[in-house]
Amino acid sequence: MDKERSVFELKMQNSGGSKKDRKTVLLDPFPAMGHVNAFLNLAEWLRRQGFSPVFLISYEYEEKVRQAGFDYYVVTPILLIPAKYEIKQEGVFRFFLDNLYKGREYSGKAFREKAEDTYAKVFRVEDCKLVLLDIHYKAKALFYHFKGIEVIQISTAMLPFRHLGSPPFQSSFVPYLGWFSALRVSVLWAMNRVKRDFRNSIDYILSLGQTDLNIMLKTYAQRKYTFERNRALGWGISGVPTVATYPKAFDLVDFSKRGDVFYLDELPCPAGMGLGDPRLVSIVTLKKIEGKCLVYCSLGTVTKEFQRDCERFFNKVLDVAKAKTKLHFILNIGQHFDVHKLDDLPDNVSVFDRVEQHRLLKEVDVMINHGGINSIKECIVNEVPMLVYPLSPYWDQPGCAARVVKCGLGLKGNIRKDSSRQLLGKLDTLFRNLHLYRSNIRTFLGQVDQDKSESVNRLIDLLNDE
Repeated sequence: MDKERSVFELKMQNSGGSKKDRKTVLLDPFPAMGHVNAFLNLAEWLRRQGFSPVFLISYEYEEKVRQAGFDYYVVTPILLIPAKYEIKQEGVFRFFLDNLYKGREYSGKAFREKAEDTYAKVFRVEDCKLVLLDIHYKAKALFYHFKGIEVIQISTAMLPFRHLGSPPFQSSFVPYLGWFSALRVSVLWAMNRVKRDFRNSIDYILSLGQTDLNIMLKTYAQRKYTFERNRALGWGISGVPTVATYPKAFDLVDFSKRGDVFYLDELPCPAGMGLGDPRLVSIVTLKKIEGKCLVYCSLGTVTKEFQRDCERFFNKVLDVAKAKTKLHFILNIGQHFDVHKLDDLPDNVSVFDRVEQHRLLKEVDVMINHGGINSIKECIVNEVPMLVYPLSPYWDQPGCAARVVKCGLGLKGNIRKDSSRQLLGKLDTLFRNLHLYRSNIRTFLGQVDQDKSESVNRLIDLLNDE
């Protein structure tokens, strides 16, 4: 496909009726696999409720959205290259000199104008005044407001709001009742704020005051939004309705009591088809005949930045497999990991670089995962207990691990500190109490069903009011 067309030409399919009859909602996900998958689940729900979701998607995820059967436009996902990426690409000294000579506001103007052109076609063709915007974008809300489009934020990760009962989602601390727990949560929030204020101060100095937010505020002048800094990922926009794409029962506190937070109490639909990979089918079939339990291990799709951590952990899993010969391990190393970095494979380990995870989970007994919210939701719907080892300390994986433990859905560990023996001990604990954890998951699913009616009504009212 011609690259110029892939960026600027409208890609539409499955229109299904005249545009005047469609209740169109724009969806703008952050260009990362986990975020796009969460938005696809949201889009399925919207379609069932009578809305017509239209994606604004970057070209690398165009095929995924097309295969899911949704209308879409290919756009440039960012309007301003973030300062941290410029610093990483150019280096601190070069970044500072460039700002001293010309300034980010002017050097990025051509990029910004070209990016805006990709949205102009959307605004001209679509009769829509509402966008569901990934909360990771934040400053992009200024652009939409400038164009007269209302914004609802979508949180595909754990909600970033401060609360004494909920630590920053970069922490795996599991809160409990009592003043000491509240004190520890307060300290964790204070540490989070200090770290982010320090980084923001450095960015402010290096950019000579031309920070991402200041440039967006100057470019897209507005008076509607106010900003706050007490968020797990730094500053955020106050008062904008926010939808969490995970069940309320999974959170540490009920943020819907704020009034501006809504939960999508919707889990992925159970996989309707069997496994398509012949090798995987034969492994699963053979192990069932042999009466072996299956353990599936995956650290997600974003492992490129953590290659050394992955290497050490995967080899710890191999050590455990050698000690647990009555279990069979399916190890998904992903497409960024070099299989030659693995130690000698025992007979009860099968290695893949890609698997049909949602379908596979119907067949396994336990999953070892990295704490990605999409993997956790798939485990829940397939009633698979989890052993969670958060890979990234910067995202919400530690917070997801804390919630898995709090809800009784599994156990958590430290991917950098736990030894092979500790990993083995936690896996043994899971299998000894497998029926208990499965019972907890069923109870959790019952709570989700109980919450769903209220959540659906609130969310539909929100979408119709905007």
